[in-house]
Amino acid sequence: MKTYILFVLSFIHLSFSSKDPSYASMEKITETEVAKVMEHFRLALLKPESDALRRLTHPYLTYGHSSGLIEDQEEFIHSLTSGKFRFQSLQFQDADIRIIGSTAIVRHIMAGISNDRDKPPGTIHLHVVLVWQKNQGSIQLLMRQAVKL
Repeated sequence: MKTYILFVLSFIHLSFSSKDPSYASMEKITETEVAKVMEHFRLALLKPESDALRRLTHPYLTYGHSSGLIEDQEEFIHSLTSGKFRFQSLQFQDADIRIIGSTAIVRHIMAGISNDRDKPPGTIHLHVVLVWQKNQGSIQLLMRQAVKL
């Protein structure tokens, strides 16, 4: 039975690595790298620029807001650069970083003050889950979901 299980696991591994060329080029990610990219991301949220946001996010980004709104990469970038969503101040607190190979799952508290277009300033206090992926030396946000605390 052990031999059978090892055979199946080996087959699955070989199947994925041979069909997805990006799989072989993925590198392990470290907590230090994740902490650094999270700070870059926080600063990009405060002063949004399309190029910086595009570098920090994966083309297949799924960005979930606490309101239930889901955005892809282009919608997310447009929402920030257009002023639909704006941040006066922003802190990422109590980050819990879990590393799984080339992927990092981060849970943290997002606190600050929003100043969204067509809305009065508001207080932000959210629990956020982020999924970061490292590929060919670049770390990008793949998924984000927030819920109100």
